[in-house]
Amino acid sequence: MKKLGEDILYGSFIKQHGDINDLRASDMVYSLSSLLEDESDFQGAQTEEEIYSGIEQNFTSSLDAFSVEYIDILKSGFNKAKHLQLNIANKALELLNKNKVQSCGVFRYVTIEERNSFYTPIAIAKLTLFLQNTCTERKRLQNKIPKPMVVAAFNEQNNTYTVCGVPRAKDRQHLKKNPFGRGFKTAALHVNARVSNITFETFLMEIQKDDWSGFITQLHAVLIT
Repeated sequence: MKKLGEDILYGSFIKQHGDINDLRASDMVYSLSSLLEDESDFQGAQTEEEIYSGIEQNFTSSLDAFSVEYIDILKSGFNKAKHLQLNIANKALELLNKNKVQSCGVFRYVTIEERNSFYTPIAIAKLTLFLQNTCTERKRLQNKIPKPMVVAAFNEQNNTYTVCGVPRAKDRQHLKKNPFGRGFKTAALHVNARVSNITFETFLMEIQKDDWSGFITQLHAVLIT
């Protein structure tokens, strides 16, 4: 049990790993996840072959990071994970302070239209949860009820939005009871939106930019029924 503050305890398994005396399992997950989704080396890729090559290299780096022989790769993953978390916090506060969060009846949503780095599955899921919890706390102070949250992040390379929907959740464990999987599918069918799954999680998807406006309107109609 790791103590993070006066009243905060963080449970995790630990192990000796190279020159790291108490590597926490959770920290390794953060590192490997950041290595897997790091697109910095192939954001300028022009062909699918270049993209797949970059993805394969990320996968290889993540596997190498398990070994004490490549402890530097694991440590670089820590830095990437910290950088991602800082960007998530800054982006969430920016969206809230600029009143980018819009209400759509039974849920709230945000559209990130500018170029950004939050369109990967892990990044947008973490951003959505962070934004949901921060927004909920602010609304609570205003005596307003919490609502589910949908975030769409523009993917310039594919001219799509990566979309994530979360219920009134506080952590990823609550995402298993997520109504957005079925809601996304039904809304997309109603407006013939061009969508694709990007993970096994149904509350994450990719939608063509031109279909977003009609989709978000239809999603409201689906969820209230």
